[in-house]
Amino acid sequence: PEKVMAQPNGLVSVRINKETGLRARPGETNTIFEIFREEDVPDFGAETESTDPFNEDESSPVPGHIF
Repeated sequence: PEKVMAQPNGLVSVRINKETGLRARPGETNTIFEIFREEDVPDFGAETESTDPFNEDESSPVPGHIF
């Protein structure tokens, strides 16, 4: 018979985004569960509001110009 072992104290199971390696937000797809020490759980990835390469906003993850 299958036996489920108790998870050791101080360890947590967290959904991780496969592409970024960061903690997945609710509703994200392409995720896996990984086990971490409680103090080592990765942060959520930064939310990007725009991926428009012509956006001149300095907070944009994509520069407004290359040259």
